Amino acid sequence: MSSLSTVDRKCQRKKRMVKSANVRHILEKAKSLDGDELKELLADLLSLIHPRKFQGTKLCNALTRLKPAVAFEALHIRGSGKDTEVYLTKRPPDDIAHPNEWCAPSSIYRQGEHDQDVAKRLEEDFFHTGIKSFHFVSRFPVHHEERGTVHSNVFLVDLVGQPLLDLRHDWHPISKLPESIVPHHSDPIIPLAAVAHHKRNQSGQPKRSFQ
Repeated sequence: MSSLSTVDRKCQRKKRMVKSANVRHILEKAKSLDGDELKELLADLLSLIHPRKFQGTKLCNALTRLKPAVAFEALHIRGSGKDTEVYLTKRPPDDIAHPNEWCAPSSIYRQGEHDQDVAKRLEEDFFHTGIKSFHFVSRFPVHHEERGTVHSNVFLVDLVGQPLLDLRHDWHPISKLPESIVPHHSDPIIPLAAVAHHKRNQSGQPKRSFQ
């Protein structure tokens, strides 16, 4: 059984190597095309990708370089006054725009998605607990990142349980945010959300549930 498993792994590795070689070959041929031919090739290749299926970070980043994207920024805030804290996550070291920088959990809208669809994905990818409700705060004007132009829809979110806590997911005082933080999250996104958080608590504004 173990030897068969080893053979299977070798076959899979060989297939991946062949695929990589094929991709490199196509890329080399593509470099010889002129601008219009290259655009036509890319359009044909993109037509092979199902718009509702997961595209992956690499492809998403590549597309964002060419077309503006919209992000759902999920601000989970607790406390009041000087004790106000925001839940942040640390981006991976290979992040194209802000490697190893803290930020609010966020995700790019995919084709055909509504707010609640992105919120569901954030539950699994960042919070590891359900999002009970979310409240729209503001739409942050266009900002330019290494990966391209992204419009930020800022939401206050309330969770069902406690969020994941580890070295890359933790609470941070808003009065003393980490030095290594995504700039537009530090200002204006987190301050905007904090103001909305305090106003909502004072007014008893109802929360929009999506479950």
